Amino acid sequence: MPTSTELLQSIQAAPLVCHLPSCWHNIPVSADSRDILAYIDQPIEARKPMGYQQDFPEAYHTNKTWYLTESGKDHVLYASVSASSQEP
Repeated sequence: MPTSTELLQSIQAAPLVCHLPSCWHNIPVSADSRDILAYIDQPIEARKPMGYQQDFPEAYHTNKTWYLTESGKDHVLYASVSASSQEP
């Protein structure tokens, strides 16, 4: 049985590649979803580097502006209340 140090070293040495299990390809999904799944199944080196719009996070001011619209906030609140009401 490996020691915790040996286990940690083997995890750190493992390549950072995640491939979708072949069984996922049998789940019915939309064409757009298939495109996304095929894209993320590529090695990281084959993917186009992505960034984000710098002005989006810079435009946020704590307690003055919000990322979500009022209807978006209501949706998140409703979803969280609904989910928590189903928990034991």
